[in-house]
Amino acid sequence: MTTLQEIGVSALFNIGITSVFLLGFIVFSVQPINDRVYYPKLYIKGIRKRRPYGPPQLKHRGVYFNMDIYQYLRVFHWARSALRKTEEEIIKHAGLDSAVYLHIYLVG
Repeated sequence: MTTLQEIGVSALFNIGITSVFLLGFIVFSVQPINDRVYYPKLYIKGIRKRRPYGPPQLKHRGVYFNMDIYQYLRVFHWARSALRKTEEEIIKHAGLDSAVYLHIYLVG
């Protein structure tokens, strides 16, 4: 039979792993060099331009690493606006998979 201590250890382990993945997502999604991975629709619509490929030249480190602390803090501001939109608006803006994910989150 499972004891309360074993459940607590399992919960702490799961919370720790989740925190590490969440922190990794926040750090990697804000970096300018990862724009193509995390925001492909902006490139498809032409809002952001393609970066030149090839060996990186010695430039200011802000080109490759985001130094703006405010952007790290506002990573999840999309959640407030997503909860205020209708399902049709979410499908039009972010796609059907995002609408289904948000619906599962709200129901769960």
